[in-house]
Amino acid sequence: MDHRKELIIPNEFAYILRSAGGSLRHSDVDVAYAVSVGGVDTSALLPHTDCGMSEVMTKCELYIAGLVSRAGWTPESAAEHFDEYARSHHIGDAMEFVMGEATRIGELFPPVRVAPLMYRVVSDRLVQVAAAQDD
Repeated sequence: MDHRKELIIPNEFAYILRSAGGSLRHSDVDVAYAVSVGGVDTSALLPHTDCGMSEVMTKCELYIAGLVSRAGWTPESAAEHFDEYARSHHIGDAMEFVMGEATRIGELFPPVRVAPLMYRVVSDRLVQVAAAQDD
């Protein structure tokens, strides 16, 4: 959902689900459709560093003020919206989140390969994320 980068891929190459924080928690039916009807057998999760959803819980006042000034909401309705949705969209540490989301998607759709990736904003690099190995 980031505005800083455009993902360019060939036509008809992939289903693309853009979501805040790279989270598919609220998109299970979309993934199921891509797998069942679209024949998808591989999924790439692509969150990025410097993600607003990593610290959305600290943005309550800014969120409310923005909805009031830019969207015409009342402070009360904006606060209710934040309270209802912000926690479920908060991802915390992006690296930890993408590993957990890859595990969740892999468990939900066992035959589907899931590749956890991370776009590093500062270096403009895409890297593969791997679980830490115990020595």
